[in-house]
Amino acid sequence: MIAHREESESARHWFRGIVQSIVEDKESFRLPDVAREALKLAGKDKARYRQFAEEIVYQAAYGMVQGIIGETRKPRGLHVIGEAAFTEEGAVKAFAPKFLRWAIHAGDKTLALGKATSEELRASADEYEGSGKQLLIRARFLRQIDKGLEGGQIVEERYSEEELGTLWEQAEEEQGATT
Repeated sequence: MIAHREESESARHWFRGIVQSIVEDKESFRLPDVAREALKLAGKDKARYRQFAEEIVYQAAYGMVQGIIGETRKPRGLHVIGEAAFTEEGAVKAFAPKFLRWAIHAGDKTLALGKATSEELRASADEYEGSGKQLLIRARFLRQIDKGLEGGQIVEERYSEEELGTLWEQAEEEQGATT
């Protein structure tokens, strides 16, 4: 007898219940006979039977794709993300950075490079150049501080605010001379 199952139960679990009802009281059986009887009983519930077939086909196809890719495209294999599967080459194409989608900053807005106007590109480039100069000054400043430290010593043990201010000005002057 087939027990009534909840709707949320997977069809695979539902079909397992059918097989269990066939074999649970028997000491011996032939597997082809169990399969035939299970299919016959399952066929009485067309919707669940179709759901079971879809689950089995999905799992079988997934396993077959993995096997085929593994056999034919070694050593790269298959990359699976959710329900999507990619070969190594396909993953590179699907996830490679795309220039048109790059986010750029122009004034108070962020937009995709592909959507930027000439004016926005110039504003963005100016911002990046300014940021780059400031980062180079900061790097030069930190290297100057480091030169005055001994291993394990911390900055405030060696430098005062005034000395750091002088080093910052030197870094700005040196960076200005190189640009």
